[in-house]
Amino acid sequence: MSADPSAARMGSAEARVLGASLALTVVVAIGGIICGLISGSMAIIFDGLFSGIDAAMTAVALQVARLVRRETDMRHQFGYWHFEPLVLALNSSVLTLLCIYAFVNAVAGLINGGHATELGLALVYSGLVSVGCIAMYVYQRTANRALKSDLVSLDMQGWLMSGVISLALLGSFGLAILLRGTRFEGFAAIADPLVLALLAPLLLIGPVRAARKAFREVFMITPPALDRHVRAVLDDVASREGFLDYTSYSTKVGRAEFVELYILLPADSQGGIGELDALREHIETALGKSRNERWLTVSFTADPRWMKPRSWSPHTGRT
Repeated sequence: MSADPSAARMGSAEARVLGASLALTVVVAIGGIICGLISGSMAIIFDGLFSGIDAAMTAVALQVARLVRRETDMRHQFGYWHFEPLVLALNSSVLTLLCIYAFVNAVAGLINGGHATELGLALVYSGLVSVGCIAMYVYQRTANRALKSDLVSLDMQGWLMSGVISLALLGSFGLAILLRGTRFEGFAAIADPLVLALLAPLLLIGPVRAARKAFREVFMITPPALDRHVRAVLDDVASREGFLDYTSYSTKVGRAEFVELYILLPADSQGGIGELDALREHIETALGKSRNERWLTVSFTADPRWMKPRSWSPHTGRT
């Protein structure tokens, strides 16, 4: 399959968005770890580690975004789209484990009565990072309306998660400062682990959803909507063209759709290769446009032996 110029332009735009995200993520990661160690805040250290892991995953995603724009070769004859769900699965799995680890440490901190935190530095860090995370989220969300990239979408969710963490830290540290000198001053000691313990379970939602979607593609589980669409189109075409039977196989891997159709024709069918090619064109048109790259294979036969065995195919046309 040759490279689509419009797809190449979209890929370049995707790479720019991920590149900008990577640069800011590195800054946030370094700043978070340094400020967390100085202020003694577990939550800020967690934020820095979260950003550091996200930076590594973004760098991988950036490379994948370049790969999927390349043409097929002898080693990767079906393209590079399968790398995308692998990266998404790895990224979301790592973020899930990090959130679980943060929750366990936060609970341990609460049990031990909390710890002293340099609230002034923590407040400044949280404010600056909140602004940066929200700005990057808005930028990526705006850009992804045209790109419709799963890689950018997952990275965007990472920025949203980081922004939520930073805003929660900002509110928590600000409240702890306001309570100084009051009978609630003891809240300052547990503010850091408390906000982390409350946020970590909520932050699991995004990575778990992303992991579920990515692993479905890694295991090549057919999307129900795609399967229904292909079968509805083939049912209509078969009834008008007189096909005896058909078998369909569909799946989605990254930004590529793979659709294989095996059509059984009457043994006395008339017409040559030109008419069969016209039927292929008609089926392709009937399937309509897709935002993904579509690999369509249409095979015609008059011998049922060349159809896929029914024991392998739950998606046959007529029974």
